[in-house]
Amino acid sequence: MGFDGTELEGIELEINLENAEFDGVAIDYYSFTRIMEPDHYGRLPLDDFGSTFEIKKAGVYLKMPDAEILQSLTESELDVLMQHPRGRPDEPALAFPFTLRELKFFLHWAASAGHDVPLNENALIKVIEAQTIGLAPTVAQPQVKNAKPTTKLSSRIELIQQWLESQSEFTKDNLTSESHAGKPWARNACWNWLEKNGLTAHGELFSGTLQARSKQTKKFIRAWSDFSKIK
Repeated sequence: MGFDGTELEGIELEINLENAEFDGVAIDYYSFTRIMEPDHYGRLPLDDFGSTFEIKKAGVYLKMPDAEILQSLTESELDVLMQHPRGRPDEPALAFPFTLRELKFFLHWAASAGHDVPLNENALIKVIEAQTIGLAPTVAQPQVKNAKPTTKLSSRIELIQQWLESQSEFTKDNLTSESHAGKPWARNACWNWLEKNGLTAHGELFSGTLQARSKQTKKFIRAWSDFSKIK
């Protein structure tokens, strides 16, 4: 089922990446930019994707520090930094174009190495559909268009809704206001509530890599952003 236990930044899909129906699907640079999650400014983070990646025309690369910083690192720090699925950190960790089987391998490696890979599962389904529409199924497996994503993102959004309903200071209408009645105060209040309830602890729904220049996780920022857009 789905990714056989592998997650796209906390997301499990009801599609099989090894389905023979998808053998002809190839994700190139431009398709990949469609399935990337934008940063909290709504821009594509090509130079700072996930935990330690950068996106170039040839593929997804490990983001390496400059030579001066490299020289200052210890051997153990270099070992961690240089982790690469094929042991060649100067080459793409995932080269364009790639197949869905190669994506699955990359996601397994990234998860084992502790990397975040924030992809949008609905956009991925659309990219797959665009390349498979009209093709006759070769095996009796669910079609992509009938796939029902089960996401941890939706669970995070539900918890943010619970926070909103648990207090009276903020309403859905003032979450996007920059006044004292709105964000970032509302967002901070929500984060504090989640933290108090243990939902930001290691292994919980809102745990993970911190957003740049923030004490809040990328998973929370993304869920908050999506929640704020719900009418």
